[in-house]
Amino acid sequence: MANIYYSGTSCFDGSPIEIISVEGLLTGKTYQDFDLNCLSLTYSASTSGDTNTIFLYGPFDNCSECNAPLSAGTETKICTIDCSGDTITIIPPHPTWTNEYGKAVVLLDAVVLGGINGLNS
Repeated sequence: MANIYYSGTSCFDGSPIEIISVEGLLTGKTYQDFDLNCLSLTYSASTSGDTNTIFLYGPFDNCSECNAPLSAGTETKICTIDCSGDTITIIPPHPTWTNEYGKAVVLLDAVVLGGINGLNS
């Protein structure tokens, strides 16, 4: 697989970036690297240089998608009756952890027990 020169912008501050990575990345898309930086690629060309960036996640359509936490499961919603007798929908807090690459993962089909500190509240 050949290495390709890519240029684009950082989603963090909009600064220009230049990298060399594996072929197959799509320009016009956004990727997240090992340092959890989201980079939007706008140009590519062949190069003989060595790879200096490997991407963990992507392609995303934009920076907002790239920066969003990963999620698993179907969103849990709870319907309940409030004090005035009206039915309301509550979206409870979900368990969140960090995966081995530092990316937040939200388990949408589970509910955190207790308060902010879990059962230690």
